[in-house]
Amino acid sequence: MRPARTLAVALLGLDPAVQTALAFVAPPSGEYCGIVHAKDQTDVGVRFKIASKSDAEISVKVFGLDLYCKEKYRLDPATGELTYERLHDPNSCVRDEFRNFDQDPELVKVLRVPGPDVLRLRTSSGTTILAPDACSNMEETRRRLESGPVFA
Repeated sequence: MRPARTLAVALLGLDPAVQTALAFVAPPSGEYCGIVHAKDQTDVGVRFKIASKSDAEISVKVFGLDLYCKEKYRLDPATGELTYERLHDPNSCVRDEFRNFDQDPELVKVLRVPGPDVLRLRTSSGTTILAPDACSNMEETRRRLESGPVFA
C-alpha cells in the first residue's frame, strides 16, 4: 500500500476526536462576541473582530466604558490557538487591558473551534464562548441602553 493511502486508511479507523486533532484549523473570519462573567460579578462584553488574516480588533464594554485594541495575531493551524504577537511587549494594548482587569496576560488563551464556528476565550474567570450570532444580541442590548432611560 502507498504511504498516502495507508495514512488515509489509518485515519478512517481513528475515533473522531483523534481525527479532529490531526486536522488543520481554518482561520477565523468575521466577528465573535460573548459575555465574560468575572469572579467579582462584573459582566464584560467582548467583541473579537478579525480585520485580516493577521489583525484582530478587540472591543470590550465594562462599567459603561468602551475599550478597544487592534493587535496582530497568529493562528497555529495545528492547535487552533490564536496568540497575540506583541503580548510580551510592555506597550501592548491587549497586555495593558488584561492587567487593568487583574488578568495575567500570559494565562489568557484564545482557541479557534471550527465546528461550530466559535472562539473559546479562557481567562482566570473561566471559559467563555465567543460566537458570531452573539454579536447581534450585544448590539441590540447596547441600542436599548442608549435609547431607553437608565434610571427610572
